[in-house]
Amino acid sequence: MSSALPWLVYNLATHPRAVSALWEELAPITARKSKGDDGAAAVIFESQETKHLAYQQAALLESLRLYTGCSANEGCIHGEGDENT
Repeated sequence: MSSALPWLVYNLATHPRAVSALWEELAPITARKSKGDDGAAAVIFESQETKHLAYQQAALLESLRLYTGCSANEGCIHGEGDENT
């Protein structure tokens, strides 16, 4: 599980439409939390605010499915057409 975040970031970096979908899913929470803020502060998401986000969960689970037990140092990235993907 320790390698889940790097693989999620890798998958998001290679799939810009997924990033857009995540931004859309997070936008209402961000807007609510940054009301009255000048926009300079970072928004911190609480777990109870994000546990219902379906696309976020799907992106993480897909990364775990693709790279189960694969360390980022092992170089387990498969190209399209590989029989292991």
